Amino acid sequence: MTLGTKIRFFRGLKGLSQENMADLLGMSLTGYAKIERGETDIAVSRLEQIAKVLDVKLEDITSFDEKFVFNNYGEKSQANGIVNNHHNFDQERKSYLDRIEQLEKQIQYLQSLVDSILKK
Repeated sequence: MTLGTKIRFFRGLKGLSQENMADLLGMSLTGYAKIERGETDIAVSRLEQIAKVLDVKLEDITSFDEKFVFNNYGEKSQANGIVNNHHNFDQERKSYLDRIEQLEKQIQYLQSLVDSILKK
C-alpha cells in the first residue's frame, strides 16, 4: 500500500474530499491529488500537516496496514491508535449504499424531467 493510498484511506474515514484537503493544506487540488496518486515526493513537514488535518499521528499513516484491519475485523482491535470494529464497517457500508440508492433515485427523477422537457 503506497503512502498516497494510506492518506486517501484516512481522508475517506474523515469524510473529506481531495478539494477539502487541498484547501485545509493551503495547496492546489492538482498538487494534493498528485500526493495521493504517488506522483510527487512528500516532505516530512507536509506529511505532518496532512496528519494534523486528518487528526491522526504521523505514525498512523506511515505504518498503516490494510491487511491488519481487514484480517481482524471480527473483533475490536487497537492498531497504532486505530480502532477496528466490524460493526462500524458494516454501518458505514450500509450508509454508503443508502446514499447511493438516494442518488440513483434523484438521477432517475432528473432524467424523467429531462425526458418530459425534450418531448415538448
